[in-house]
Amino acid sequence: MAESWLCPASCTRDTMFYGNGCDSCWEDPEIRLLLVLSFQLVLVGRVFTNAHYAMEELDRQILQENQVRGDFGYQTLLYGSIADLRQWRVRKHVEIVGSVKVTGQIIDCFDPRAYSHFFRFPKINLAENRRMVGGGIGTKQSEPSEAPASDNELDPLQLRLAEVLQDIAEKQEMLMKLEDEISDIHNDNANIKEGFASDSEKLMVFLEDPEQMKAKILGFITESDVRLEKMEAEFKDSREKLLLDLRELQNQQSQQSLCSKERILKNHAKLEELRSEIERNSSLAEKLKSRLEQITKTDLDRSLMIRRIMEMTGSIQKQDQEIKKVILENLGVQRELKWLTQTLHRTFNTIEESLFKTVLEKP
Repeated sequence: MAESWLCPASCTRDTMFYGNGCDSCWEDPEIRLLLVLSFQLVLVGRVFTNAHYAMEELDRQILQENQVRGDFGYQTLLYGSIADLRQWRVRKHVEIVGSVKVTGQIIDCFDPRAYSHFFRFPKINLAENRRMVGGGIGTKQSEPSEAPASDNELDPLQLRLAEVLQDIAEKQEMLMKLEDEISDIHNDNANIKEGFASDSEKLMVFLEDPEQMKAKILGFITESDVRLEKMEAEFKDSREKLLLDLRELQNQQSQQSLCSKERILKNHAKLEELRSEIERNSSLAEKLKSRLEQITKTDLDRSLMIRRIMEMTGSIQKQDQEIKKVILENLGVQRELKWLTQTLHRTFNTIEESLFKTVLEKP
């Protein structure tokens, strides 16, 4: 084997890494194994690169079809507020994973038949290969001579190669299982996100960080007792204030109602007096009228009668003015009593509503 994994013909490390090399590289078994593994890694990288380019092309297609302008990255499309774009993108990514068959491409990378036409394997058996390697190394005069490889020296390499191939097969199976699980998880996530409503951003935040939401809920529960005590104290204070205001208003209303009742009684008494006086005057007027009719024209003293009539008319007008004045005072008292009654009703309604709201707000 060449020193430090270098070809005897001095091939560069980059040339050997990309699966290229001279005949001397392919004649050495360990260098050949290194070239095969390097080419497999290159193919795997190309597969994932193609998948990445497909995802980027899909993102551009989403933005063009939906006429979205601006800078939108992977995190914006996946966790942003545009629910339709996010759901459609996840669904399309799942379809790409199923249609491109990334798992099959990765497994094909480890199948020698898939890339045998790229390598220049010499058509010789193992014994001839050993002789060629031994002869090629022995002909170099500038290097110290080495003994030809024996079967005992190559057996560990074969065992190592078998172990590596078995390990690769196990890794392939594990990779297939992981790809299947990832595909199932993507499908489940896509179905769940499609079932969510467009206004379920809070639920998404809760599902993405449940520990933080749990801590917030526990903190809210622990603080609820303190808030309840504070609300009870505020309710007691407000209730006492409202009861004091109610008592004061009741006292004021009772005092005002007593005064109004007294004034109404006085006005009623005056009104009765005026009515009795009007009745007396009306009866007197009737008597005078009948007496006037009995008097003959010869006995009639016109000046006396006119004076008497004017006196009676003046007294009647005075009485009428007093009656109107009493009626106006009575109307004012009734209006004031009505206003006080309405004020009292409004006060009771406000107190009842505040007490009802306080009872409803109490948990």
